[in-house]
Amino acid sequence: MTEASILKKLDETKHPDTIDVIHSKKIKTNRQLFRIKNEKMQTIYTKKGEPYCYIAAKIDFERKQEDIFRRSGGKFKTEEDVEIVDFKLEKYADPKRFKVVKHDPIIEKKLMDGVAINVQTGEHVTYIDIYTHHQIAVQRLFTHEQINKSIKDNSMETK
Repeated sequence: MTEASILKKLDETKHPDTIDVIHSKKIKTNRQLFRIKNEKMQTIYTKKGEPYCYIAAKIDFERKQEDIFRRSGGKFKTEEDVEIVDFKLEKYADPKRFKVVKHDPIIEKKLMDGVAINVQTGEHVTYIDIYTHHQIAVQRLFTHEQINKSIKDNSMETK
């Protein structure tokens, strides 16, 4: 008996205009390429502990594509095929773009001389994008030196 699969490959002769998203390794449109770049930028800034407005970049890129598509007069097959070369993603991470809404400390228990003490190991910072009003939360973790200094400060206060 053969196993039936729900996710079978499309026959390209029967469906020439259909893109097989599940089995295809190729990226077909400029919008898909942009989404990958946008996700990479978001990952870079998240690792740095800095805000990046992924949604605003996505919306602006798609609006610009739609605008060029409307003006092109049928030059492109779809809106997603429009290529935008000079789209700068760095402006969506500009510190002037964001306003800090709140800081929440990250507190963990650490054992010191057999006693559990609360130590701040980082902070959650919530920003708001002043142009789109999207909220962005970023987690900033402290370095070992900052944590050790915090432990020493706490132990000095208790003595």
